[in-house]
Amino acid sequence: MGDRGLDPRSVANYIIVVRRHFGYDTTNLELQKIAYFAHAKSLVQFGRKLIEGNFEAWEHGPVHPLIYREFKEFVSEPIRRRAFSTNLVTGETRLVPPPSDPVDKSNIVETILQLRSLSAWQLREKSHAMGGPWHSVWTSANVNLASQIIIPDNVIIERYNRHILPVSESHQGADSYEDHPPEFN
Repeated sequence: MGDRGLDPRSVANYIIVVRRHFGYDTTNLELQKIAYFAHAKSLVQFGRKLIEGNFEAWEHGPVHPLIYREFKEFVSEPIRRRAFSTNLVTGETRLVPPPSDPVDKSNIVETILQLRSLSAWQLREKSHAMGGPWHSVWTSANVNLASQIIIPDNVIIERYNRHILPVSESHQGADSYEDHPPEFN
């Protein structure tokens, strides 16, 4: 993975497929929040970025702009496709593959399982935690409807504990998932 992190579309595709495996549809709002919390957890627990680029403080919480652009057509409806990439030289499109690192995959699955009981709006509220990374950046911008304000990784690390999840919930169901991973297509 290196210091740059993974293609955000790879993580997004994996979240969509894993949630479907557990019987959940995924909206853009849910996808954004789960990707954000998995990224934050990777920064804090492993000292490395999960996702390339930066999350930004938007009105409804942390948003990765590339993930947003990829799936914005679904608005608040469940996402019904995966992200593709296009080779700019050949014009060939291909499905963006899932992460290959077992640690990254496990982090994503654990994050999904930790958050599975929360609705999209509860995830939004969790990402808005008072004093948390989004809240800190949003309020320091001193505007009502700020957009495209980067949430620096160091702020996520420093303020992550404002919305962390109970550790006891982190592994429930992960073992059965690893025994029967879903097909990625």
